[in-house]
Amino acid sequence: MNDVISPYHIAILSTLLIWIIPLMSAWVRYDILPHSALAFICIFFGPFILADDVLIAYGWIYKAPYLLSTFTFVPVLISVLCYLSIRKMLFEQPGSSMIHYGIIALFFAAQVPGLLLPADAKIAMAEQPLVGNIWDHWMYYGLHLCISIAVVVYSALSLRSVSSYQEHISEHVVDINLYSFNSIKTTMVGLLSIGITVFFTILLVAFDLVPISGWQTGVAILYALIFCIVMMSMVERRRFALCPLDYKQLEKHGFSEKHLQDVLSKAEKAIIKYKAYRKKGLQLRHITDVANIEPIELAVASRSILNRNFRAFIYHYRLEYAKLLLTRTDIKVSTVAKRLGFDSEKYLSDIFVQYIRKMGRSVDAEVED
Repeated sequence: MNDVISPYHIAILSTLLIWIIPLMSAWVRYDILPHSALAFICIFFGPFILADDVLIAYGWIYKAPYLLSTFTFVPVLISVLCYLSIRKMLFEQPGSSMIHYGIIALFFAAQVPGLLLPADAKIAMAEQPLVGNIWDHWMYYGLHLCISIAVVVYSALSLRSVSSYQEHISEHVVDINLYSFNSIKTTMVGLLSIGITVFFTILLVAFDLVPISGWQTGVAILYALIFCIVMMSMVERRRFALCPLDYKQLEKHGFSEKHLQDVLSKAEKAIIKYKAYRKKGLQLRHITDVANIEPIELAVASRSILNRNFRAFIYHYRLEYAKLLLTRTDIKVSTVAKRLGFDSEKYLSDIFVQYIRKMGRSVDAEVED
């Protein structure tokens, strides 16, 4: 074993140690994370991205050469599980996972030929990393290129899931500012960028256009760092509002108008009875559970009959309640805004004025009719 502590050793050890941060965060919040099991698997395997570098740095490749390239597939494993975790964080019905687990199995199988190489050949490749000679080592380069493509694809899928959720969040959540996933979105953009960077780096090295002798170590450290940051964002403290809706059904449904009117009537009675409009963080599921109706039914009823999403539907009651408080009591606007979950006093004032004007126009139209 080499006793000299070089920058290489420090870089590897430091990258391994920072994985303690997401590990402790996941441990503390295990019971409140809908994706806790998947998160722990990601965090457990994360440090193994650097397994080959640890073996090389501390001279263990001669004692255990069979371990070299055993964990090449780990970036794909974590990318897939991060995507599945995000689906669990966003949707009540996250969809089937079997095809995605099949992708992990496929990449694990793809690294088997490398595991079967003689020990001397594996040690030689570890001591003098490949640069160029793409046609002689196309399987090696091909595997790493496919891994980077998988990382890009699954980070893009994760971004699409978060974007779709944010686009439709007003259909099932009132106080949307309480349910932010911006940090996850940012880290997924970072992962996407790293995946693209790794892809082109491998191409340049494979064709000997940029002879970077330590490219494998650089790639491993990049993956380990970005995945650690991703996992920190995945297990940070946040509120969850799992979407109970199938977005396609919002546009195409088979409910009759009479049924939707009945659903809306039940929802309105429940809202008034339980004063649900006063609850901060109110979700569609909260109303449908007490009204004994299906979430998709209420979402469609509000859209079809009232031409409002769920958020606007509840805002109607909140603004009526705010009008009652402001006209019949001496309570301050700032207090009302805070009590009802409005972003600020100015926001409540602006939206309240708009609401009064709209209601005034509605009354005028009814009088003319």
